Amino acid sequence: MSVSSPSVTRHNHHTKILPCFLDGCARQRGRSVSPRTGRGFASISPSVMPSPAPAIASPFDATLRLDLTPGTTHQYEVTRDYRSAEAKEQTAYSESVTYTVSKDQEEGRTKISASYVLLKTVFDGQIVLPSSKSIPLVRKEQRIPNGQVFLRELFPSDRTTRERQTRVTDVRFLSEPIHVGSVWARDVPDTTGNEFPAAHWEWTCTALDDKTATLTLTFAERECAKPITADGTLTIDVKTGWIDSADVKIHNTITPGDSEAEAVELQVTWTKGSKPSHDPMKF
Repeated sequence: MSVSSPSVTRHNHHTKILPCFLDGCARQRGRSVSPRTGRGFASISPSVMPSPAPAIASPFDATLRLDLTPGTTHQYEVTRDYRSAEAKEQTAYSESVTYTVSKDQEEGRTKISASYVLLKTVFDGQIVLPSSKSIPLVRKEQRIPNGQVFLRELFPSDRTTRERQTRVTDVRFLSEPIHVGSVWARDVPDTTGNEFPAAHWEWTCTALDDKTATLTLTFAERECAKPITADGTLTIDVKTGWIDSADVKIHNTITPGDSEAEAVELQVTWTKGSKPSHDPMKF
């Protein structure tokens, strides 16, 4: 997927306290008036004086960057669980996904291959295992240290549907350090030439230490007939910038290959390594 440079916005929230100094205001509120200044002041016993709100401590901050060291690999168990609320139908896929960083670059972007191996499929509670001769699907893409993806190859089938679901978990990092409470956003217009709807991501850092950063995610498409939305949690490895785990729900999407295009809810989970955190038989 070729993406033009989207806007990334950091939000800062401030609380303003507006004291009332007018004599009339003080009298109206039943307060005393200072004989020296004529200004109002509250007659409150020192024992019940309100304490100032404590500042939020930020014991740790970090600048997240994607490690693109050639030859490094990142393997995940990725589960896609599609659920139909009305028909109570389920289709789930469990895959092993391995990202391999290449030494090759193009215009400052590092080439990466993503290999997908199907582990099992679940249809309404029935597990179907793939053939032992299953051939991995390999997709190419390019990335830069802030996480932005360029020229991502589409899946061979259900191209638009799969990519609209896949891009939800893409993360664009800030160039400055983040801390607990940091909020930033990314916006992609529909004029990027990739045939996908305009979309908006927003991340909030809810936990951070020297190993992982926990981000809550909200996502919403716009300017299209059936916009999808999503929300969930991503855990990022602070040292590498790669996802450690993810648990995201995508709303108002469809199951790939569904000829009726019935709206379903999709739960996507990522787990680093080979042990899945989400069992579609139990969800």
